[in-house]
Amino acid sequence: LLGAFGAIFSSLLGVWQSVPYLFADLWGMIRQSKTADVPSVSTESAAYRWYLYGMAVIPMIGLWVGFAAMQKTYALVGALFMPMLAVVLLLLNGRATRIGERYRNHPITSVFLIAILIFFAMAGWSKVSG
Repeated sequence: LLGAFGAIFSSLLGVWQSVPYLFADLWGMIRQSKTADVPSVSTESAAYRWYLYGMAVIPMIGLWVGFAAMQKTYALVGALFMPMLAVVLLLLNGRATRIGERYRNHPITSVFLIAILIFFAMAGWSKVSG
């Protein structure tokens, strides 16, 4: 029981600390000019705090939607995560002009990402059609 509590607590703590930090970092990079250095992220920044508030308040919408509808929505979003991640990695890491030749997808990586897309498309088609 203590191990389960530790696993759950560390996962929650990790999400509540890292996700707003990543958002605040991205927000700072979007708002900066091309020539300026990237500002360091502060946990006192407005972007960090607003993301924390959003993480606390937005899930409460589920209180009025109903448990079954929220379960279906959660399952749908979860099922779309891997194919959407594959699409994003293909698009963002597929061209050397965006990230440089050194960090570009290796051809084998692109083949695996396309295979992931094909697998999920076939799984979705088989579930919908039959």
